[in-house]
Amino acid sequence: MRTSLQLGVLAAALLLAGARASAHATAQNAQTTGYEIANTLQTKGVTATIGQYFNCENGSGYAFVSGGDPAAVSVAARILPQADACVAGKLQASLRLALIYNPAVVLPFVNSASKLSAAEFCKPADLPADAPVSPDATTAQEMEGSLGVVNSAALAAKKRACLRVIAGA
Repeated sequence: MRTSLQLGVLAAALLLAGARASAHATAQNAQTTGYEIANTLQTKGVTATIGQYFNCENGSGYAFVSGGDPAAVSVAARILPQADACVAGKLQASLRLALIYNPAVVLPFVNSASKLSAAEFCKPADLPADAPVSPDATTAQEMEGSLGVVNSAALAAKKRACLRVIAGA
């Protein structure tokens, strides 16, 4: 017969093992989902991609864009010009966060289309109320700090454009 201490230790060990397995599975999904989003865009088109990953109610793609997943950021940049106001607002908010987490992935898309202008998504703390994250999550200081680590000559003009927008906010 096991003691309650032994059962407690066993339960804790099982919970820890389950948490590790869940974290590993989540990491694997994160690696494949950006690719899956890009694959959906390539094979099914903009409308299907928006419907599957970027609907306004519970689109799972916004989290991948916000985290700076390169494939998801690329998809966001490609579908944003064709998105309706709801989806466009959420994509822009997600790209603002991606600019903090992975600026080198986002900067190439700055000023590449009308809805991708520096004025549109380099604005700090201008997230819609129903954005996938809190408006307090994006600040000028965080954006400036993340842009400060980008030293690519190819991205210099786009970095300056974002910094001008941030300074004027």
